[in-house]
Amino acid sequence: MSFDLRISKNEVRQTIKRVKANKASNILNISNRVLQTDLAELILILMSLFNAYVTHKYHLKQFKKTQMIILCKSKKSDYTDLKTYWFIALLDIMRKALKLIMIKRLSNISLTVTKSITFFDQQLGKIE
Repeated sequence: MSFDLRISKNEVRQTIKRVKANKASNILNISNRVLQTDLAELILILMSLFNAYVTHKYHLKQFKKTQMIILCKSKKSDYTDLKTYWFIALLDIMRKALKLIMIKRLSNISLTVTKSITFFDQQLGKIE
């Protein structure tokens, strides 16, 4: 069983459109709305970038960084306890998109393998 590693324009388009537009901008200051608005112009660039990451198994340092925002929960008596805070991670939109593409692919592979195993079990009997 082999799988095509190349990421298609359609995968990039569907994933970028799926991400919420009004989220806070990330470390690179690229907002989700900008990517969604200019997607027609950026799709080939994003597809090439994602394919380079998959092919070379290398990710930019910016993709690995996360900006944390800490908010105090209201009406708490003890602010020395970590449970009185919300921790919010701002991830890069391109990192999110690539992650979503890979999760969808792994899910599809898992379903394919599960179906083939089920077929195998039905044909030959379950192997213990």
